[in-house]
Amino acid sequence: MEAVMYSAIASANAFGSPSATAQQLRDDIVQRCRAVADGHDASASDELASFLADIRDELTQAPGFEVLATAWRTRLARVLENPAWKTGERGALPTVEGYLEASDNFGSAWVNLCHWISTGDRRGHFFAFEKDLRDRYPSDSPRPHVLAGTLLLLISHHAARDPKVPERLRRRAEGSPTFRRATGKPLDEFTNAERLAMQEAAKADIRALEKRLARGQALLAEGVDPRQGGWESLANLVWAARHRILTTDALQANLPDRLTGWSEPLKELAGSPEGITSQSWLNLMLPVNRLLFPGEIDLQPFRILLLLKMTDCTPEELHLLELDDIQFSKEGVRVVQRKRRAGRVRADFHLAEDRPLAEGEQPGERTYPGSGNWDVPVLLRRLVGVTARIREVFEAPPRLFIAVESADYRKRVDARFASATARRCHYRRRTSSEHEISLEY
Repeated sequence: MEAVMYSAIASANAFGSPSATAQQLRDDIVQRCRAVADGHDASASDELASFLADIRDELTQAPGFEVLATAWRTRLARVLENPAWKTGERGALPTVEGYLEASDNFGSAWVNLCHWISTGDRRGHFFAFEKDLRDRYPSDSPRPHVLAGTLLLLISHHAARDPKVPERLRRRAEGSPTFRRATGKPLDEFTNAERLAMQEAAKADIRALEKRLARGQALLAEGVDPRQGGWESLANLVWAARHRILTTDALQANLPDRLTGWSEPLKELAGSPEGITSQSWLNLMLPVNRLLFPGEIDLQPFRILLLLKMTDCTPEELHLLELDDIQFSKEGVRVVQRKRRAGRVRADFHLAEDRPLAEGEQPGERTYPGSGNWDVPVLLRRLVGVTARIREVFEAPPRLFIAVESADYRKRVDARFASATARRCHYRRRTSSEHEISLEY
């Protein structure tokens, strides 16, 4: 609607109702027009509503009106209820959001819909479908755009086989949905306190992992082949894990079927206070292997700290790193990062924290539990260190993130790429402030 039409309607109503306020006049127009749109008769003296009633009556004779009636009334209501019609604000240039909010006031979409109904143009049906999708889903959902695009594709495929499809509908099917794809609701950024809590939790988990692997190394040095030294010794089971003979079948065949016959370290590790079940053998096999090899969840704190420190590295680039992509030097570490979908390869250099090296010390060498710094070079060295035994024992992929998990229907373990991104792995830890911090890739 243009200013001339605004002025004509406003003047006619103002002269006819000199005692009414501007707001009352506007509300009265909206009420009368919506009543006609809903099927009520217009007063003979109400030329505006009578004109709308004539349009309505003509459209009801069209075959497509029954399908598009709801969309027609809704679109008209958006014209009538638009903020620009209510306030009539002028002056300052609008924002993008304000312009889009007031765009329904122009009325062209409603006029187009009237034209499509009257001419039998089936594009109107698609318009109604799009409108229904946008009303059904949240404004930040990308689903309406996906469904509208899918329908256009189906129409296009049908048109390629059926010459009876109208040309206008064919051309419409070659286009895109009439609205943009929503990007989804953005996630709230972590507060600084949450970020610090997450960092400390991740550091604590890395220290615990290194301490656990150090205990496994000591047990491995004590252990012997359990086929000669016995399966009741935890050190011997660690030896079996290192030499890849530790399976659930081997445990079930060589350990007593009652907990009373197990040594205390095995009972503690298996955590089966109610007695032995079919799960007990897996509950023992996995923790024994965890004394030597990290699992996928053990690598999550490394991901968190590296992403927080490598601010220009995306989760995908970190996820795809291989050993050959990392080159250590005295000054720091050079990391070659790849983004598969974008076909982009770039290299970043991360400096080590300022600390003079001791005589004979190699960069990143001081990374024992509870010591060493937490910069990018040292974090990467610690990560390579905790996964080194996996590469020694298994035929592991050349990825930076590798882990040992159950395989062969949970009868044994094997090494694999720690694909936490694909598995939507969660890392959670309760902080001292009793807030649960969660990071998801």
